[in-house]
Amino acid sequence: MFRFNTDEGTEFRLWLTRFITLNLLQGIEQLTHLALERSHNKEVAQAVHEFQEEGVKQTANLNDPYQEAGQLPLGAHPVLVTGLNLSETENIFSIDFQLIGGQNLNIKLPTSTVQSMALLLSRLVDDGAKWGRLAPVVHPEIASSEAVVAEGKVKPSLH
Repeated sequence: MFRFNTDEGTEFRLWLTRFITLNLLQGIEQLTHLALERSHNKEVAQAVHEFQEEGVKQTANLNDPYQEAGQLPLGAHPVLVTGLNLSETENIFSIDFQLIGGQNLNIKLPTSTVQSMALLLSRLVDDGAKWGRLAPVVHPEIASSEAVVAEGKVKPSLH
C-alpha cells in the first residue's frame, strides 16, 4: 500500500502491484536521465544523476512517522493501480495513476520529491519485498521513437 498526502490535508491510498512499482521506478530512472541529457552530454548527465541520487540518500529522512490526513477522496480503502503514465517537463514529473474502475489520479511533483519517493520505493522493493528488478525495456541511450515523445516524455501504457 502506497499512501501519500498533500499540503491541503488530502490523503490518497493506492495498492501498487510488483509490476506497477518496478515500472514506476524504471520510468523515473529513464526520465531523470533524459532530462539531464537535454542539458548535458551523456557522461556529465550520468555523473550529475549519481550525485543527485547520493544527495537524496543523505538528505531523505525515511524514519519520520507518516502523518495521516483528514480527507480521503478515494475512500478509506486503498484503490488498485492498474496502469500508469509518466512524463517530465522542466523538472516537474507528472504521474498519472490509472485506477481500477476507470478513474485516473494525476500528481505533479518536483524531481527532488520524485527521487525521494523512488528511494523509499526502492528500499521497500529491495529490502522488504525482495522483488528484484525488471530488465530495462527502453534504455535512455537507445530509446525508440515509440517510447520517447517530444520534450523527453516517456508514455508507457502499463497494465
